[in-house]
Amino acid sequence: MSITLIYLINYGSDSGIQTFDGARSYSFSSTYNRDGTMSTESWRDTYNVNADGSFVDYDVYGTGYLTGNGKVWILPNPDALDNWCTTVGIKRQDRTYSTADLEGTWGVAGFGDENGTSFNADFGFMTFDADGNYSYNFANQRDGTFTTETGTGTFLVSADGSFGESVTPGAPYYAGAIGNDGNIIIFNMSFDRSSPHHREIFIGVRVTRQASDAALWLLNVRNSDGG
Repeated sequence: MSITLIYLINYGSDSGIQTFDGARSYSFSSTYNRDGTMSTESWRDTYNVNADGSFVDYDVYGTGYLTGNGKVWILPNPDALDNWCTTVGIKRQDRTYSTADLEGTWGVAGFGDENGTSFNADFGFMTFDADGNYSYNFANQRDGTFTTETGTGTFLVSADGSFGESVTPGAPYYAGAIGNDGNIIIFNMSFDRSSPHHREIFIGVRVTRQASDAALWLLNVRNSDGG
């Protein structure tokens, strides 16, 4: 499962399922939001993985990298002259999951746009209970203005780790997922038909209670001094 934020001639984001055959071929099915228009597309292409974990996806420019356990990958697009994008993927159902696997505190970073005219970045913490109910506290920078954002919601996890259908109304099931033995979450907030020009992706890592307390203190200091 993967999420991508893309800026080219248009503004877009997508989430998809990429299936690798282990023999340098893959298939991909992805749902896009391009300038507020939703579509689902599928295609096939080739790839190659090197001994050091770097790999080439021949559908795009640039080289991606796998983690040592082969469960997480990142893919930039630095050599394309007409766009830039960042893709993050996690292996689907590396074990059986449930909503209770979200319980705890997560350090989360996000980036997005509003109709291609306003851009924002977020960093902060999400805390889940065993039923998938969460609260969040984010530092947000939008177009040079810093604010603090808080809120609540609920994610419901399927056995394969996906929770996209509870991320936003109308989102595909693969628009959100937990993986890497329950230590990484990715989710894409770009598929709400009532707000089609909003695109935003998030990546989160599980943190210890001690680490989150210390980092939250730093976050609060940054918010209070406007730095």
